[in-house]
Amino acid sequence: MRYGFQDKPIKFGTDGWRGIISFDLTADNLVRITQGIANYLFSEERKNLEPYKWRKENYTYKLEYRPPEAGVVIGYDARFLSERYAELVGEVLSELGIDVTISDRMTTTPATSFLVVHKKAAAGIMITASHNPPEYNGVKIKAEYGGSALPEMTALIEKMINRPPKEIGRKGEIRRENFEEPYLKAVSKKVDLERIAHFLTTNGITVIVDYMYGSAVGQFKKLFKDLPKVERHIIELHTERNPLFGGNPPEPIPRNLVDLEREVKARNAVGFAFDGDADRIAGYTPSGFLTPHDILALLVWYLGKYKGLDGKVVRTVSTSTKAARIARLLDLETVETPVGFKHICRLFITDNVLVGGEESGGIGIKGHIPERDSLLNSLLLLEFMAVTGKTLDQLLDELYEQIGYTHTRRIDIRFEDEEARERAFEKFLNSIPAEILDLKVRNVDRKDGVKLELSDGSWILVRKSGTEPLIRLYAEAPSIELLEKLLAEGKRLMGVS
Repeated sequence: MRYGFQDKPIKFGTDGWRGIISFDLTADNLVRITQGIANYLFSEERKNLEPYKWRKENYTYKLEYRPPEAGVVIGYDARFLSERYAELVGEVLSELGIDVTISDRMTTTPATSFLVVHKKAAAGIMITASHNPPEYNGVKIKAEYGGSALPEMTALIEKMINRPPKEIGRKGEIRRENFEEPYLKAVSKKVDLERIAHFLTTNGITVIVDYMYGSAVGQFKKLFKDLPKVERHIIELHTERNPLFGGNPPEPIPRNLVDLEREVKARNAVGFAFDGDADRIAGYTPSGFLTPHDILALLVWYLGKYKGLDGKVVRTVSTSTKAARIARLLDLETVETPVGFKHICRLFITDNVLVGGEESGGIGIKGHIPERDSLLNSLLLLEFMAVTGKTLDQLLDELYEQIGYTHTRRIDIRFEDEEARERAFEKFLNSIPAEILDLKVRNVDRKDGVKLELSDGSWILVRKSGTEPLIRLYAEAPSIELLEKLLAEGKRLMGVS
């Protein structure tokens, strides 16, 4: 058991900082982080960060420096103590002279990110541990453009955490506002809700939304509230407040979606699952689990071919090549980034990006905020069905007829301690062969972990977890048999069973 964490440095991971309630995430640590954010907002160093030198009007999102006087918006999820933590953050910022707007109810990360843009705030803070188990909570920081703070921003905040807070001689205002209404209004303009409703009612299709006891509860039906005929075609699961999330982490992976799978198969429906703060998506069709890799590829296909939108397709190094393969057919450029949506977000605000997505189910869309948004993703998939008159299973079959099918899997290998993990990782680094299972290793990519790209398009990726003594082993292959062999070979090269 760990004690005295207050003396340890606070480091932001792939998306914010999180820890175990009472041991890592304490009131003291939350105050330290908040003071660091305030120091960052007031600092001259912030003005000199490279991103604020970008002035590219042709891109969808222009990063504009906003002073601390623009205020900070604060959202919080359904977790234990989240609202009280949000209030504490607001109280600290107010004492330091910054106006704050706190959500008047639990809300989602996409809604909080949207409010940053909507209110032209200097920053946003979301109290959430996303998909982590219920004993965790945490902090996500959103920049002026309504997306993840870039690494150079969080690095500067880390430096500012233990500096004395700046005193400016005034107290900031604290307001409470509804974040959900303006966010849902914005989302409703991105899709044709009437067309979706007509398609569902005409074809007798049921949509099942599993909120996983998270903070998006009720949003789906609220979007369709003015189209009453469709209400009986929408079923919402796990809508009650439950900080223990029914005994499972609110992560949309098959073992946590047993109820959704059962309901989808029983009703021949289409189902979507949102994680705890609604920035990750997965789902089910009558044929089985709808992976984030499938969803990303479908969205590229729909937005690129049927909606005629252009832009690059961005995916993290651990994500399937499916989206890249469909992008190639549509003559769209693809870019691969390290794991973490902050890397995708950077491209959204510096380049013309159509879709950017992660293996974990976080997907951002051009023309919205540069942020993952599970609600919008689900609506676009339904709109795709309505436009084509086909089910997701039919669309997937057509997709794979064009690009071929591949299988992707991740396994987490836990070690006794960091030293044991380092030894295994070093053994892998020193054991990279010229061939694996008679397939030539055509490229070794080290942008995040070590990825071995093979001659048939298969690959193996080995990455160290940033928060636990874990190595994550990923692979993609055209058959289950080859996939299993590649995973076994990856473990052998690490010297683990």
